[in-house]
Amino acid sequence: MYGNKNSGNAGKAGKMKWTTKLLIFLSAVAMIAMTVTLCIFGARINKLDKTDELSARNGWEKGLLAADGGEVRGTISIRSKNFVPINGLKVDLRDNAGITYRIFFYDENQVFISATEELVVDYDVSQLPELAEYARFMITPMNDPEVSRSEISEYASELTVEWTK
Repeated sequence: MYGNKNSGNAGKAGKMKWTTKLLIFLSAVAMIAMTVTLCIFGARINKLDKTDELSARNGWEKGLLAADGGEVRGTISIRSKNFVPINGLKVDLRDNAGITYRIFFYDENQVFISATEELVVDYDVSQLPELAEYARFMITPMNDPEVSRSEISEYASELTVEWTK
């Protein structure tokens, strides 16, 4: 009855310190997790801002590119719809791909310069022709004599084409 008035509050103060420490710790962990997440997404967004990719879904059409770089109707191959800038060009062929591909190079006015032979490996960008500013691509399936509209994205997905914006 005549004891210390604060003796009942001593346990509460100890609990409060423990819960305060726990909240501070959990807040720090949450802040670290948010920082890591923002860094990861920031790096991905940064890459998206600096590079572009030829879409397997809508960047291709049935047809061929002729020896002079012009378009030819046909169903044995698919070709890129548009000219791709060669700045930072990277061309990767999927392992065990069932396609060959050719690259057609054009100057700054999109006038044809030259084309590669059929390739079955990643393209070595050190082989870019002098004066080349743009490229177009032609994919030919190895075991399919006629490409259907539904197969375009399937074959196109075997070749990754990226460039710097």
